[in-house]
Amino acid sequence: MFHETTARTRAPMNDVKTATLRARAMRSARRAAGTPTRPCLARRVAAAAASSAAAAAAQQAPGKLRELRPAIKHKREGRVQTENGAVTYYREYGNPSGAPVLVVHGGPGAGCFPNHARFFDPEFYRIVLADQRGCGLSRPRAQEGNLRHNNLDALVDDFETLRKHLDIDRWMLFGGSFGTTLSLAYASSHPSRVWAMVLRGVCLLRKEELDWLYRDGTHGGGAGALFPQNWLKFVSQLPPDMRDDPVAGYRNMLSGAYGQAARDAAAGAWLAWGMAVGGGLPGVDSGVLRFDKKQMQDAARDARVVPARSASAASTAVSGEVPSYVAQATLENWYVACDGFVRDHPLLDRITDQMREEIPVIAIHGRNDFVCPVRNAYSLAEAWPESDVRVIAGAAHSMYDPAIRNELLEATDEMTKYFK
Repeated sequence: MFHETTARTRAPMNDVKTATLRARAMRSARRAAGTPTRPCLARRVAAAAASSAAAAAAQQAPGKLRELRPAIKHKREGRVQTENGAVTYYREYGNPSGAPVLVVHGGPGAGCFPNHARFFDPEFYRIVLADQRGCGLSRPRAQEGNLRHNNLDALVDDFETLRKHLDIDRWMLFGGSFGTTLSLAYASSHPSRVWAMVLRGVCLLRKEELDWLYRDGTHGGGAGALFPQNWLKFVSQLPPDMRDDPVAGYRNMLSGAYGQAARDAAAGAWLAWGMAVGGGLPGVDSGVLRFDKKQMQDAARDARVVPARSASAASTAVSGEVPSYVAQATLENWYVACDGFVRDHPLLDRITDQMREEIPVIAIHGRNDFVCPVRNAYSLAEAWPESDVRVIAGAAHSMYDPAIRNELLEATDEMTKYFK
């Protein structure tokens, strides 16, 4: 099932509230009309008709977006040995006897943070936060030389090793951005081990998605067309002869072949580009988007064009453990360069009848998400018609976007009814 809330821009808080209230009204209307919360594809038209009337009535209703739950301390932490010498770090929060949920972070390589535990009722959930292979407090951190063992299948296997280590029978997956990719991959490999999924910012790692974010700007399109200043900074970090294919260019820079300083600068520039796009369009609050020649010149001047490779630079390529941000940039670039490891077996093709029948899914997607375009949410709804896909007007990519945060909190509460 797919539905999209409608509101104006995110600027006035009332409009964000309206979007959220409309989403609630749609769900209430379906229940009031006797329509299942997760209807099949054939029943979506009837559900949409009931939802439209309720949404119109909700526009003037009072309401308040929810804040994160209070911070809590973790109950325990540990490490588990996985394949090829990797070690996965994890922490547990909440009720040790509660409904298990695994937070599947994005990036890849972004790692988990204590705030992630605040999206759940700690009395109901046993909350597991795990840093994926090569990032955060897991070891070794990703860098040139150990990437060949870092792929989607390896991450799925790491989670299965962790599940067995924690003596968990079935868990809910709470994945965002790349975390939705990994959640879908895990669920398709181990459907009987997943009792529910809450997804945010649907990422399918299709070639057109990756090109939109990292390549099409070279030809004046993609996300670079929406963020031209940031795109200029992004490509200007590369030598001119590498700019036709920024993914390959950054692959060279992040390898350390041009020295540690150049590698670290490239990592910062790679992540800065993703953060700029993830934050949504600038100027939306005022309704005015301003670009001027001086800003464009400053963008080019601030970028650091690296020198040609030298023997002395290569000798200082990697000294000691890489910083976490370098590991994240390296992993993101690696997965993009490898087409997400899904080219031969696309994620949507992995969805089985068992998954559709047994795993309830709520997917939250911002209408103004330019990292993972909203068409991804449509694609998921078509491939998995029983899923509850909610597109939030005015919202962007971040899980901390007020409207996205609100819907995620609602979703984790709703999912409690499915745990047995």
